[in-house]
Amino acid sequence: MIEDRQARAKIARSIGTALDDLVRERVRGLVEEPDITSRVGQRLEDRFNGKRLGGYRVRVITEAITSQGVTSLEKPLGTDLYFAFSVEDAAGNETSKGVLVQAKRERNCNWTELGEQCRRMKLVTQKGSVVWLYRPTGIGVIRSTDLAKRISASMDSTSFY
Repeated sequence: MIEDRQARAKIARSIGTALDDLVRERVRGLVEEPDITSRVGQRLEDRFNGKRLGGYRVRVITEAITSQGVTSLEKPLGTDLYFAFSVEDAAGNETSKGVLVQAKRERNCNWTELGEQCRRMKLVTQKGSVVWLYRPTGIGVIRSTDLAKRISASMDSTSFY
Protein backbone atom coordinates (compact mmCIF):
# COMPACT_ATOMS: atom_id res chain seq x y z
CA MET A 1 0.00 0.00 0.00
CA ILE A 2 2.67 2.52 1.05
CA GLU A 3 6.18 1.76 -0.17
CA ASP A 4 7.88 4.18 2.23
CA ARG A 5 8.30 2.10 5.41
CA GLN A 6 8.82 5.13 7.65
CA ALA A 7 5.64 6.78 6.39
CA ARG A 8 3.71 3.52 6.77
CA ALA A 9 5.01 3.11 10.34
CA LYS A 10 4.08 6.71 11.20
CA ILE A 11 0.53 6.26 9.91
CA ALA A 12 0.14 2.91 11.69
CA ARG A 13 1.44 4.36 15.00
CA SER A 14 -0.88 7.36 14.74
CA ILE A 15 -3.92 5.19 14.15
CA GLY A 16 -2.94 2.62 16.78
CA THR A 17 -2.37 5.26 19.45
CA ALA A 18 -5.68 7.04 18.78
CA LEU A 19 -7.67 3.80 18.89
CA ASP A 20 -5.86 2.37 21.91
CA ASP A 21 -6.53 5.60 23.83
CA LEU A 22 -10.25 5.39 23.06
CA VAL A 23 -10.54 1.72 24.00
CA ARG A 24 -8.66 2.26 27.28
CA GLU A 25 -11.14 5.01 28.13
CA ARG A 26 -14.24 2.94 27.29
CA VAL A 27 -13.51 -0.71 28.05
CA ARG A 28 -13.26 -0.39 31.83
CA GLY A 29 -16.85 0.80 32.21
CA LEU A 30 -20.21 -0.76 31.48
CA VAL A 31 -20.17 0.32 27.84
CA GLU A 32 -21.19 -2.43 25.43
CA GLU A 33 -18.92 -3.62 22.62
CA PRO A 34 -21.11 -2.17 19.79
CA ASP A 35 -20.82 1.30 21.34
CA ILE A 36 -17.03 1.01 21.54
CA THR A 37 -16.89 -0.18 17.92
CA SER A 38 -19.07 2.68 16.72
CA ARG A 39 -16.88 5.19 18.57
CA VAL A 40 -13.73 3.61 17.13
CA GLY A 41 -15.15 4.07 13.63
CA GLN A 42 -16.04 7.67 14.37
CA ARG A 43 -12.58 8.35 15.80
CA LEU A 44 -10.97 6.96 12.65
CA GLU A 45 -12.99 9.37 10.54
CA ASP A 46 -12.62 12.39 12.86
CA ARG A 47 -8.89 12.09 13.39
CA PHE A 48 -7.67 10.88 10.03
CA ASN A 49 -10.07 11.72 7.21
CA GLY A 50 -8.45 14.42 5.09
CA LYS A 51 -5.27 14.60 7.20
CA ARG A 52 -1.69 14.44 5.95
CA LEU A 53 0.51 11.81 7.60
CA GLY A 54 3.99 10.81 6.50
CA GLY A 55 3.61 12.82 3.30
CA TYR A 56 0.34 11.12 2.33
CA ARG A 57 -3.20 12.45 2.34
CA VAL A 58 -5.41 10.00 4.22
CA ARG A 59 -9.11 9.30 3.71
CA VAL A 60 -11.19 7.10 5.99
CA ILE A 61 -14.81 5.98 5.73
CA THR A 62 -16.37 3.67 8.33
CA GLU A 63 -19.70 1.92 8.54
CA ALA A 64 -21.01 0.07 11.57
CA ILE A 65 -22.72 -3.13 10.43
CA THR A 66 -26.29 -3.73 11.58
CA SER A 67 -26.57 -6.46 14.19
CA GLN A 68 -30.27 -6.48 15.07
CA GLY A 69 -33.42 -7.31 13.13
CA VAL A 70 -34.21 -9.09 9.90
CA THR A 71 -31.96 -6.81 7.84
CA SER A 72 -28.93 -7.49 10.06
CA LEU A 73 -25.74 -7.93 8.06
CA GLU A 74 -23.57 -9.06 10.99
CA LYS A 75 -24.86 -12.64 10.90
CA PRO A 76 -24.19 -13.38 7.20
CA LEU A 77 -20.98 -11.30 7.00
CA GLY A 78 -19.57 -12.07 10.45
CA THR A 79 -18.49 -8.46 10.88
CA ASP A 80 -19.20 -5.47 13.14
CA LEU A 81 -17.45 -2.70 11.24
CA TYR A 82 -16.27 -1.96 7.73
CA PHE A 83 -13.68 0.70 7.09
CA ALA A 84 -12.15 1.93 3.88
CA PHE A 85 -8.75 3.55 4.08
CA SER A 86 -7.04 5.31 1.20
CA VAL A 87 -3.78 7.20 0.89
CA GLU A 88 -2.71 9.57 -1.82
CA ASP A 89 0.93 10.50 -2.44
CA ALA A 90 2.23 13.89 -3.60
CA ALA A 91 1.92 12.82 -7.25
CA GLY A 92 -1.78 12.07 -6.83
CA ASN A 93 -1.43 8.27 -6.87
CA GLU A 94 -4.09 6.76 -4.63
CA THR A 95 -4.23 3.33 -3.03
CA SER A 96 -7.28 2.03 -1.13
CA LYS A 97 -7.97 -0.88 1.18
CA GLY A 98 -11.23 -2.05 2.73
CA VAL A 99 -11.24 -4.03 5.98
CA LEU A 100 -13.95 -6.03 7.75
CA VAL A 101 -13.67 -6.05 11.56
CA GLN A 102 -15.19 -8.38 14.13
CA ALA A 103 -14.77 -6.77 17.55
CA LYS A 104 -15.01 -8.42 20.97
CA ARG A 105 -14.33 -7.52 24.55
CA GLU A 106 -11.55 -9.96 25.23
CA ARG A 107 -12.78 -10.89 28.71
CA ASN A 108 -16.20 -11.92 27.33
CA CYS A 109 -15.02 -13.61 24.16
CA ASN A 110 -16.74 -16.80 23.02
CA TRP A 111 -13.89 -18.25 20.94
CA THR A 112 -16.06 -20.80 19.14
CA GLU A 113 -18.50 -18.10 18.01
CA LEU A 114 -15.62 -15.84 17.03
CA GLY A 115 -14.14 -18.63 14.91
CA GLU A 116 -17.44 -18.96 13.05
CA GLN A 117 -17.66 -15.21 12.51
CA CYS A 118 -14.13 -15.25 11.07
CA ARG A 119 -15.10 -18.10 8.75
CA ARG A 120 -17.97 -15.97 7.40
CA MET A 121 -15.73 -12.90 6.97
CA LYS A 122 -13.23 -15.02 5.02
CA LEU A 123 -16.02 -15.91 2.57
CA VAL A 124 -16.16 -12.19 1.72
CA THR A 125 -12.43 -11.45 1.83
CA GLN A 126 -9.43 -13.63 2.68
CA LYS A 127 -6.96 -10.83 3.35
CA GLY A 128 -9.17 -7.93 4.39
CA SER A 129 -10.69 -9.14 7.66
CA VAL A 130 -9.43 -8.85 11.22
CA VAL A 131 -10.46 -9.34 14.82
CA TRP A 132 -10.15 -6.51 17.32
CA LEU A 133 -9.97 -7.63 20.94
CA TYR A 134 -10.86 -4.80 23.30
CA ARG A 135 -8.66 -4.89 26.40
CA PRO A 136 -7.87 -2.52 29.26
CA THR A 137 -4.56 -1.78 27.49
CA GLY A 138 -6.10 -1.02 24.08
CA ILE A 139 -6.91 -3.07 20.97
CA GLY A 140 -5.31 -6.42 20.21
CA VAL A 141 -5.44 -7.25 16.49
CA ILE A 142 -5.33 -10.62 14.76
CA ARG A 143 -6.03 -11.48 11.14
CA SER A 144 -9.15 -13.61 10.80
CA THR A 145 -7.18 -16.11 8.72
CA ASP A 146 -4.84 -16.66 11.69
CA LEU A 147 -7.49 -17.01 14.40
CA ALA A 148 -8.19 -20.75 14.06
CA LYS A 149 -4.48 -21.60 14.14
CA ARG A 150 -3.91 -19.49 17.21
CA ILE A 151 -6.95 -20.76 19.09
CA SER A 152 -5.93 -24.36 18.53
CA ALA A 153 -2.35 -23.59 19.56
CA SER A 154 -3.45 -22.06 22.84
CA MET A 155 -6.56 -20.56 24.36
CA ASP A 156 -4.29 -18.23 26.37
CA SER A 157 -4.89 -14.82 24.76
CA THR A 158 -1.33 -13.75 25.55
CA SER A 159 -0.18 -16.11 22.81
CA PHE A 160 -2.05 -13.99 20.21
CA TYR A 161 0.43 -11.14 20.39
